[in-house]
Amino acid sequence: SPMFSACINGRLDVAKWLFAVGSAEDIHTPNIKGETPMYAACFWGHLGVAQWLFQAGAAEDIRSSNISGYTPMFAACYTNHLKVAVWLMKVGAANDIRTKSTSGWTPMFAACQRGNLNAAKWLFHAGASEDIHSTTNNGTSSMFTACCKGHLDVAKWLFKVGAVEDIRIQCCHSGTTQTRRPWTRSAWSTSRQAFP
Repeated sequence: SPMFSACINGRLDVAKWLFAVGSAEDIHTPNIKGETPMYAACFWGHLGVAQWLFQAGAAEDIRSSNISGYTPMFAACYTNHLKVAVWLMKVGAANDIRTKSTSGWTPMFAACQRGNLNAAKWLFHAGASEDIHSTTNNGTSSMFTACCKGHLDVAKWLFKVGAVEDIRIQCCHSGTTQTRRPWTRSAWSTSRQAFP
């Protein structure tokens, strides 16, 4: 909708105008992926838009999720928008710092997968410290994904805060019996088609 488009692009003035002239209900209307304007604003770091949506009547959307189970909190941590994440926690989405997606991704895993060290550290101290050890549905750990993506700073931090044993944990992928260890990712570069 035009409202969604305005919010995803951070056009607060346009969103307010649409709201005033008859599109008030569209502050809740999701796209085909189940993403609400609130989710879109948080994903792209548009804190002002998110705060306006909250005040305009979309407060419950701070805890809504898309079809993949990703919440606005997840989105903020995935994209390293810490100001948005902190705000979400203050206004009622504190429990979502540990909410898993349908594929088993936590905000901590997402932050490590993307190399967002600041987000990972914030989550750790905000109450998601146990999630440094959690794995996705296919058995992938935060340590594994950080190493796989080449985020050495994240891997070192994970090791420092307690994920010592995770450097040896193998990752089991759906549909195959093969496994990989974090530090041997390059050995599988020729077999990536087996692991989408």
